[in-house]
Amino acid sequence: TPGRYGFIRKPGATGCSRGRGGNFMWKKQKSDQRGFTLIELIVTIMIMSIVMVAAAGFIITAANSYRVANIELELQTEAQAAMNQLNDILIEAKRYEFREVDGKTRLTVVTPETTYHFMLDTQKNELLFSESLGESDPPLLARYCKSFEVSPDVFKAGKVQESENRLVTVTIGFEYAGRTYTTTNCISLRNQNQTDGQED
Repeated sequence: TPGRYGFIRKPGATGCSRGRGGNFMWKKQKSDQRGFTLIELIVTIMIMSIVMVAAAGFIITAANSYRVANIELELQTEAQAAMNQLNDILIEAKRYEFREVDGKTRLTVVTPETTYHFMLDTQKNELLFSESLGESDPPLLARYCKSFEVSPDVFKAGKVQESENRLVTVTIGFEYAGRTYTTTNCISLRNQNQTDGQED
């Protein structure tokens, strides 16, 4: 129906134009329903691909860093546990021997209480600890152990002066998942070592 000022408004109209007799008539404007062009789609996919590749690279780098940190922490934990045990026993040693026995590196430590044996199994890369050589399955002291050295090697070096014989250097090397770690500790012995088989 005509309005107050002679306008005729149709349902859904968004614009108006002058009709006959000077009256304005509302017209519905057509909306732009065009979609993306092929070039726009290709550009969008390329941009998304670049972003995804960059994000994947960041995630991989972070994962590798986390993995390396865990490996190094594992090696340091094994090294610390082994060195603490060696330090506690060697510091009370009356004498010790370090040699190769049946393909295994062995450190025998004689203390006032008992005798301890540390053995490196190079096939399994394990450092074993025992109070008896007859044990078929000695306890595991450290994993991933590749090398085990004690200096001076009193079994081969012969008798040395007391001042020199009181300081013992222990070096243990570890390897795991392509990473290596070496720990060295100098231990000052409370008792004088004897290399001729006689106790104090």
